[in-house]
Amino acid sequence: MEMTSVKLPKKSKSDMKTLANPVDMEQDQYPYGMRIRFETEQVNSVPGMKDLDTKDKVKLVATCSVISKSTNKEAGGKERISVELQIEEVGVTSAKGESNSMKDFMDERNNRRSRR
Repeated sequence: MEMTSVKLPKKSKSDMKTLANPVDMEQDQYPYGMRIRFETEQVNSVPGMKDLDTKDKVKLVATCSVISKSTNKEAGGKERISVELQIEEVGVTSAKGESNSMKDFMDERNNRRSRR
């Protein structure tokens, strides 16, 4: 599976000042809507998710249905397309390799912690 970064390009200071509400703060790294939050019920139902810790890296694999697609042409002629997905099933594996299981990932992480 090929992974594609959705990280936003860094804006220049002049670009940041032309915003409608310029503020002196850090730019978001990723676009709105690219974050997924799992609540207790989902965390408990996805194997290995309960054992994750902040800064751990995982691969997320999901089965989704396309529930909306829209195309919009702006005044300047630029075309914008949006696709909305409904996540229906999800699984997580180690970010180090697709063949590793979540159990392998958690064992490796726990071994690193015990060596500290």
